[in-house]
Amino acid sequence: MLMQQNMNGDTPLHVAARLRSKEIISVFIDHASRDSEATGNQREDEDVERGIPSKELQLVRIANNKNNTALHEALQYQTLSGIPQLLISADPSFEYFANDLGETPLYLAVEHGTLDLVEDMLKIYPSQSYGATGGRTALHALALRRYSFQDLWSSSSDNVMIMRI
Repeated sequence: MLMQQNMNGDTPLHVAARLRSKEIISVFIDHASRDSEATGNQREDEDVERGIPSKELQLVRIANNKNNTALHEALQYQTLSGIPQLLISADPSFEYFANDLGETPLYLAVEHGTLDLVEDMLKIYPSQSYGATGGRTALHALALRRYSFQDLWSSSSDNVMIMRI
Protein backbone atom coordinates (compact mmCIF):
# COMPACT_ATOMS: atom_id res chain seq x y z
CA MET A 1 0.00 0.00 0.00
CA LEU A 2 2.91 2.40 0.56
CA MET A 3 3.71 2.28 -3.14
CA GLN A 4 0.10 2.84 -4.21
CA GLN A 5 -0.35 6.08 -6.15
CA ASN A 6 -3.52 8.15 -6.30
CA MET A 7 -4.85 9.82 -9.46
CA ASN A 8 -2.22 12.59 -9.07
CA GLY A 9 0.52 10.01 -8.80
CA ASP A 10 1.07 10.78 -5.12
CA THR A 11 2.04 8.01 -2.74
CA PRO A 12 1.23 8.22 0.97
CA LEU A 13 4.82 9.47 1.38
CA HIS A 14 4.16 12.44 -0.97
CA VAL A 15 1.06 13.35 1.02
CA ALA A 16 2.84 13.03 4.36
CA ALA A 17 5.70 15.22 3.10
CA ARG A 18 3.26 17.87 1.92
CA LEU A 19 1.42 17.77 5.27
CA ARG A 20 4.64 18.14 7.29
CA SER A 21 4.26 14.84 9.09
CA LYS A 22 7.78 13.77 10.01
CA GLU A 23 6.55 11.00 12.34
CA ILE A 24 4.41 9.40 9.63
CA ILE A 25 7.24 9.67 7.10
CA SER A 26 9.53 7.88 9.56
CA VAL A 27 6.94 5.13 10.03
CA PHE A 28 6.56 4.71 6.24
CA ILE A 29 10.32 4.52 5.65
CA ASP A 30 10.82 2.12 8.58
CA HIS A 31 7.97 -0.09 7.34
CA ALA A 32 9.39 -0.18 3.80
CA SER A 33 12.80 -1.02 5.23
CA ARG A 34 11.41 -3.87 7.37
CA ASP A 35 9.42 -5.12 4.39
CA SER A 36 12.60 -5.19 2.29
CA GLU A 37 14.45 -7.11 4.99
CA ALA A 38 11.59 -9.60 5.30
CA THR A 39 11.71 -10.30 1.56
CA GLY A 40 15.48 -10.75 1.58
CA ASN A 41 16.48 -7.41 0.07
CA GLN A 42 18.54 -6.27 3.05
CA ARG A 43 18.96 -2.50 2.59
CA GLU A 44 21.34 -2.84 -0.21
CA ASP A 45 20.83 -0.10 -2.70
CA GLU A 46 19.78 -2.65 -5.25
CA ASP A 47 19.37 -6.32 -5.82
CA VAL A 48 22.33 -6.19 -8.19
CA GLU A 49 21.49 -9.32 -10.10
CA ARG A 50 17.96 -8.15 -10.90
CA GLY A 51 18.53 -4.38 -10.80
CA ILE A 52 15.64 -3.88 -8.40
CA PRO A 53 15.96 -1.24 -5.65
CA SER A 54 14.84 -2.18 -2.15
CA LYS A 55 11.29 -1.15 -1.23
CA GLU A 56 12.66 1.60 0.99
CA LEU A 57 14.56 3.06 -1.95
CA GLN A 58 11.67 2.56 -4.34
CA LEU A 59 9.40 4.45 -1.97
CA VAL A 60 11.50 7.62 -1.84
CA ARG A 61 12.23 7.48 -5.58
CA ILE A 62 8.63 7.39 -6.82
CA ALA A 63 7.63 10.52 -8.72
CA ASN A 64 4.09 11.82 -9.04
CA ASN A 65 2.40 13.19 -12.17
CA LYS A 66 4.40 16.42 -11.85
CA ASN A 67 7.65 14.43 -11.53
CA ASN A 68 7.95 15.43 -7.88
CA THR A 69 9.41 12.93 -5.47
CA ALA A 70 8.54 13.19 -1.79
CA LEU A 71 11.79 15.17 -1.41
CA HIS A 72 10.60 17.74 -3.99
CA GLU A 73 7.34 18.03 -2.04
CA ALA A 74 9.10 18.41 1.31
CA LEU A 75 11.41 21.09 -0.04
CA GLN A 76 8.48 23.06 -1.41
CA TYR A 77 6.43 22.94 1.77
CA GLN A 78 8.71 22.79 4.82
CA THR A 79 12.45 22.91 4.75
CA LEU A 80 12.91 23.54 8.46
CA SER A 81 11.02 20.45 9.65
CA GLY A 82 13.85 17.95 9.26
CA ILE A 83 11.77 16.07 6.68
CA PRO A 84 14.11 16.79 3.75
CA GLN A 85 17.04 15.43 5.77
CA LEU A 86 15.03 12.32 6.68
CA LEU A 87 14.17 11.64 3.04
CA ILE A 88 17.74 12.29 1.90
CA SER A 89 19.14 9.91 4.51
CA ALA A 90 16.74 7.17 3.38
CA ASP A 91 18.43 7.11 -0.04
CA PRO A 92 21.65 9.15 -0.16
CA SER A 93 22.83 7.53 -3.39
CA PHE A 94 19.85 8.49 -5.54
CA GLU A 95 20.52 11.11 -8.22
CA TYR A 96 17.36 13.20 -8.03
CA PHE A 97 16.02 14.61 -11.28
CA ALA A 98 14.22 17.82 -12.14
CA ASN A 99 10.44 17.94 -11.86
CA ASP A 100 8.14 19.14 -14.66
CA LEU A 101 8.95 22.76 -13.79
CA GLY A 102 12.65 21.98 -14.21
CA GLU A 103 13.31 22.31 -10.47
CA THR A 104 15.85 20.00 -8.88
CA PRO A 105 15.84 19.29 -5.15
CA LEU A 106 18.97 21.40 -4.75
CA TYR A 107 17.33 24.35 -6.48
CA LEU A 108 14.28 24.00 -4.24
CA ALA A 109 16.52 23.82 -1.16
CA VAL A 110 18.22 27.05 -2.16
CA GLU A 111 14.94 28.75 -3.00
CA HIS A 112 12.95 27.63 0.05
CA GLY A 113 15.51 26.34 2.50
CA THR A 114 18.35 27.29 4.72
CA LEU A 115 22.05 27.55 4.11
CA ASP A 116 22.65 24.48 6.33
CA LEU A 117 20.27 22.37 4.24
CA VAL A 118 21.95 23.50 1.01
CA GLU A 119 25.36 22.62 2.44
CA ASP A 120 24.13 19.20 3.56
CA MET A 121 22.72 18.50 0.12
CA LEU A 122 25.93 19.56 -1.63
CA LYS A 123 27.94 17.23 0.58
CA ILE A 124 25.65 14.29 -0.13
CA TYR A 125 24.92 15.06 -3.80
CA PRO A 126 28.03 16.77 -5.17
CA SER A 127 27.16 15.95 -8.77
CA GLN A 128 23.49 16.99 -8.71
CA SER A 129 22.18 19.20 -11.46
CA TYR A 130 21.17 22.60 -10.21
CA GLY A 131 18.62 23.84 -12.72
CA ALA A 132 15.17 25.27 -12.60
CA THR A 133 12.54 26.67 -14.90
CA GLY A 134 13.38 29.57 -17.21
CA GLY A 135 17.08 28.72 -17.33
CA ARG A 136 17.57 29.71 -13.70
CA THR A 137 20.17 27.93 -11.64
CA ALA A 138 20.81 27.53 -7.95
CA LEU A 139 23.02 30.63 -8.23
CA HIS A 140 19.99 32.66 -9.34
CA ALA A 141 18.07 31.38 -6.35
CA LEU A 142 21.00 32.21 -4.07
CA ALA A 143 20.98 35.77 -5.37
CA LEU A 144 17.25 36.06 -4.84
CA ARG A 145 17.56 34.67 -1.29
CA ARG A 146 20.38 37.14 -0.61
CA TYR A 147 22.84 34.49 0.46
CA SER A 148 26.31 35.70 -0.26
CA PHE A 149 29.00 33.63 -1.83
CA GLN A 150 31.11 34.47 1.22
CA ASP A 151 28.49 32.79 3.42
CA LEU A 152 28.75 29.60 1.40
CA TRP A 153 32.51 29.79 1.12
CA SER A 154 33.27 30.50 4.78
CA SER A 155 30.70 28.11 6.24
CA SER A 156 32.20 25.16 4.44
CA SER A 157 35.36 23.33 5.31
CA ASP A 158 35.30 22.03 1.73
CA ASN A 159 36.24 25.02 -0.43
CA VAL A 160 35.22 23.13 -3.55
CA MET A 161 31.55 23.47 -2.58
CA ILE A 162 31.09 26.98 -3.99
CA MET A 163 32.38 25.84 -7.35
CA ARG A 164 29.79 23.07 -7.54
CA ILE A 165 26.77 25.36 -7.34
